Amino acid sequence: MYPEMKSETLANGKRTYQTPSGPASSVTTILSTLPHPELDAWKERVGEVEAFRVSKEATDIGNCMHNRLEAYVKDEIYEDTGIPEEKMAKRMFQLVKTIGLSKVSEVWGVEVALYCHSLYAGRTDLIGVYNKIPSIIDYKTSKYFKKDAYIENYKLQTAAYCIAHDEMFGDLGIRQGVLLIGTRPNPDYNVPAKLQRVIIPEDEMQAYKLKWMDIVEDFHKEAA
Repeated sequence: MYPEMKSETLANGKRTYQTPSGPASSVTTILSTLPHPELDAWKERVGEVEAFRVSKEATDIGNCMHNRLEAYVKDEIYEDTGIPEEKMAKRMFQLVKTIGLSKVSEVWGVEVALYCHSLYAGRTDLIGVYNKIPSIIDYKTSKYFKKDAYIENYKLQTAAYCIAHDEMFGDLGIRQGVLLIGTRPNPDYNVPAKLQRVIIPEDEMQAYKLKWMDIVEDFHKEAA
């Protein structure tokens, strides 16, 4: 049902997809152009070297958890990479698998590439029926439970995929976004890994769709 699309990540970290309508910037690339004052302040405070170390650790944990979940949903064998981050990622994976994915009754696609004309493109982790509602589902990782203010971009990303899915396949009833966020264990404070589940209902999704399209319009105006 879902087509494959090639993507390319440039040296500056920006990613483009080769869609049938032509090359399109990725959703994450567009989101990266938005101001992130708190992130910038943190980088300034800890310094370039420490910021890189922390970011790489977070990326490695996220990739390990994500790849484990992808293999699980596809009923494939996951090959442990052997890096130290695997141990933490495995604990987070177990929570997302046993609790987060327990409400998935139908899987429509895994690692699905989606695009909206040549305006943007991206890849969502899972599309299926979640708690009886067709949904866009994405996996995330975090050190702590995130406040709403810190998951704004995640919601915009989910709305972008929802719009693209409707553009490609018509209205198949996707009304909901689901974020399954594995949070890290902290042995120093005896805190176990946890799952933060964020449901984006239809009315909220509509608001984020409108906001996302405004962002896309501004992005292409700046690029012109």
